[in-house]
Amino acid sequence: MHNAVPGICRFVFWVHLLVAAVLGVLLLVFPGLVAEWLGYRAWAEWIPVIRSYGAMILGIGGVTSYLGTRARGWDQVEFIVRGEIVYLLLSTVVLLIGLLQESGPTLASAAMAGLSLLFLILFFVAWLRRPIAS
Repeated sequence: MHNAVPGICRFVFWVHLLVAAVLGVLLLVFPGLVAEWLGYRAWAEWIPVIRSYGAMILGIGGVTSYLGTRARGWDQVEFIVRGEIVYLLLSTVVLLIGLLQESGPTLASAAMAGLSLLFLILFFVAWLRRPIAS
């Protein structure tokens, strides 16, 4: 089928769904624990923000990736892939700037920048493998 979702794209959606589910639930349910793991010392006042980030990861990253795994054609996932590429590019840049400016714990910035960059590459490869009309 000419409009089929490439296998790499389905793979990326599944991996993204799993990571979004785990990370989203951890941030939503255990915000203080995750903040401490990542090296944040003064996190108590940030709990609502951390939880909302977890909700965003679950709601946007998790749900859109779930929908991507269920899609029957590229036309149903192209906007998701493009949106992820834009978000992940911006996120990676912001996290790398934070890392260079030492504006937060090094572990947190490096881990999130690395994860962001990994998914940016994966979604970009999925986009490169998209079906193209002849």
